[in-house]
Amino acid sequence: MRIKVKPMYEQVVGNIRPALLVLFATVVCVLLIACANIANLLLARATARHREIAIRSALGASRHRVIRQLLTESILLSILGGALGIVVALFGIDLLIALGPKDIPRVSEIGIDGRVLGFTILVSVITGTIFGLVPAIQISKTDLTESLKDGGRSGSGVRGNRTRNALIASEVAVALVLMIGASLLIKSLVQLENVDPGFNPHNVLTARISLSTAKYNDAAQLEFFRTLISQTERVPGVESVGAISPMPLSAAQIGVDFDLEGQPAEPGAHKQTNLRFVTPNYFKAMQIPLIKGRDFDSHDLESSTPVVIVNRALAEKYFPGQDPIGKRIIPIINNRDGNPPARQIVGVVGDVRHQSLATDSGMETYIPYGQFPMGTMTLIIRGNADTQSTVASIRREVGGLDPTLPVYEVKTLDQYVASSTQEQKFNSFLLAVFSGIALVLTSVGLYGVLAYAVTQRIHEIGIRMAVGANTRQVFRMVIEQGMKLVMIGICIGLFVAVLSTRILSTLVFKTSTLDPFSFGAGAAILILIALLACFIPAWRASRVNPMTALRYE
Repeated sequence: MRIKVKPMYEQVVGNIRPALLVLFATVVCVLLIACANIANLLLARATARHREIAIRSALGASRHRVIRQLLTESILLSILGGALGIVVALFGIDLLIALGPKDIPRVSEIGIDGRVLGFTILVSVITGTIFGLVPAIQISKTDLTESLKDGGRSGSGVRGNRTRNALIASEVAVALVLMIGASLLIKSLVQLENVDPGFNPHNVLTARISLSTAKYNDAAQLEFFRTLISQTERVPGVESVGAISPMPLSAAQIGVDFDLEGQPAEPGAHKQTNLRFVTPNYFKAMQIPLIKGRDFDSHDLESSTPVVIVNRALAEKYFPGQDPIGKRIIPIINNRDGNPPARQIVGVVGDVRHQSLATDSGMETYIPYGQFPMGTMTLIIRGNADTQSTVASIRREVGGLDPTLPVYEVKTLDQYVASSTQEQKFNSFLLAVFSGIALVLTSVGLYGVLAYAVTQRIHEIGIRMAVGANTRQVFRMVIEQGMKLVMIGICIGLFVAVLSTRILSTLVFKTSTLDPFSFGAGAAILILIALLACFIPAWRASRVNPMTALRYE
């Protein structure tokens, strides 16, 4: 016997923690982009209010009083946004739970409570303070003489423009990191869905049946499933029927140690395998290839020679360059008399991904159901018949044998396969949604900054056009201004992505966290969207009337 010690926390939540932390970090990134946009808007609004602030200062308002007023406005705006977010969350939580994988620990307890409300209020106040502080400090430095002049246009000047540009470049960098992460997860999901599970999941129906050990002894269990399988095979449209315990991709495993006959193991040094109990024709129903030897048949009973079928991985590891047929292994699982018998290998089958599609096939050992009856088995029914009619036929056959027995967990094998990728689909979906939101926010922010810059530079644009600049040159000037910020942000984002995407290593399958395609695709999409965001301000700038622009204040 051996002991494996594991923290209870890990036992309860499994490996869901890394995924939740990544999603939380993604939400924080989206929040930062939104706050950067708000800061840009507040900077532009502050510039428009520079005369008002100058008048307040001239009438005696201190710089501290001006900053406090502007911070109060930004914090109030942030709190109102947080309140609206809570309202949206109240309606969105049920949808999130419905879309999420069912095996998330304590998923039924997800909801909005006092801690969530407190956290939302705290985040709202902090973001309102931090991202309202920079515009407040800048506008409080207003030059009274310049601002009170008729036609004074600038309250923030070069410093304000630099701040806005830095915020936009930061937004682009964060958005690119999120897009690269989403691309990695999506590519990983595609790789996962193209994995060969080792069996053909199409046109297969499964149903679970449990027999009471108080009512059915070993012989009765064996006879029940033998009769049920025989009768189910006669149902129209059914091609083959088998049964197994535990079911592949059901997260159930029976791990046991084993020894090779003639090679006694040292204490605590047993070899390990996963054990499954199957009926004859199970491999045929699952279309698992028989590589060597034979399948189990009706003669493999408790009174006959103990036999076993192993998978290719076990045969290649422990019998390299040999024919494993006829060799004997000793699974450390007791017979009814308490002695673990040596079992003769009669067949080798292909590897099956029993635990999940993302987990490589391990050492698998199959024992005939006739030599070790189990009370709970999952029927495997392959055929081209209508699913509903097949289910009704199974229930009718079971009811004919024992009306008190329920038939449960009725689902297709395709559903088992789909559930194996449910967590990856959920992670990819959420990260893609957040990346899309980040992309939209970034493009809106870029558009806003360029539109404001065009408004501020209308007088300059009028002069340029008056001295000979054509519409194409003006259009290109605005595009270059915007794309310069985008390219700076992309360079920063690529560097940050190289450092940060390593945390996705536990969430991706057969995909490098430095995958060139994901990095290139994220950058290309961002550049394309940025060009679209730059187009409208550039087009408006190129349509400026020089005479009107020269009179613009």
